[in-house]
Amino acid sequence: MNIFTFLKERWHLIAALILMALVIVGASTFLINFLKTSDTSILEFRRPTTHDDSKKSMYLVGISGNDVPPFIMYDRGVPTGLDISLIQWISNDIEINITFVQVFSPREGLDALRYEEIDMLLSGLSITPRRMEEFLFSDPYLSTAQQIAVRESSSLTLNNFYIGPGIIGVNGGSTSYEMTYDLLMKQNLESTSRVREITGVKQLAEDLVNRKIDFMVVDERYMEVLAQEYPLKVIGSIFTGEEYGIAFRKDDVALQRMVSASLKKLLNSPEWNTIKYTYYPDLVE
Repeated sequence: MNIFTFLKERWHLIAALILMALVIVGASTFLINFLKTSDTSILEFRRPTTHDDSKKSMYLVGISGNDVPPFIMYDRGVPTGLDISLIQWISNDIEINITFVQVFSPREGLDALRYEEIDMLLSGLSITPRRMEEFLFSDPYLSTAQQIAVRESSSLTLNNFYIGPGIIGVNGGSTSYEMTYDLLMKQNLESTSRVREITGVKQLAEDLVNRKIDFMVVDERYMEVLAQEYPLKVIGSIFTGEEYGIAFRKDDVALQRMVSASLKKLLNSPEWNTIKYTYYPDLVE
């Protein structure tokens, strides 16, 4: 049997073998290309957007969801204020991406930080010994005290604040609440029943003006701004030695050091006075 006869009698088998070979080659090529594309997509998705591989691709920054002037304020839903400018300057300096996450009280913000829902927290947040037991803080960037205010037309005095009558409003979950409660405990245990936690310092001022409360206690830095907008008067100050800082989890030492170093650079630069003057001219030294 010559070669031509062999091929003629077995052409169906040969055609099938050739077709099978083409299918195998095509399938192999498709699979290789698919795997290459998949691997590249995964790597690109996971690749940090920063130049430093030790940094995360995005850091979540907790800020107040309520106006806390001059630190956090909202203009058509967009956060502005001294703290926003501060953290944006830092993020540009150390080349990290940040996303703001709203929290509605210092207590809620610290809980979010504790349970790793955010990476850092600021919003005129006071550094206190109690908070330092559980969290790390940046170096302080401003100091404050607590102030007590009443309606502009009120005849209530500082003595009434301590022994009554009158309902005392404080910002919920804040050091104002802690300080007021502890202070009244020393005077008269029953006086603590007069304390009402209210969410947001602007809501406090509105409740005071609308006679829902008789006194309000907030940080001095807040009070000076609120007094320009609402008819209220300060009747006393409590010098607590508080300072504002940025909070971190205890295990985030690298992040705390990185942000603190940048904050120190900002505080020693002309840009810091520019930021303070923009939101709070009286703070400029």
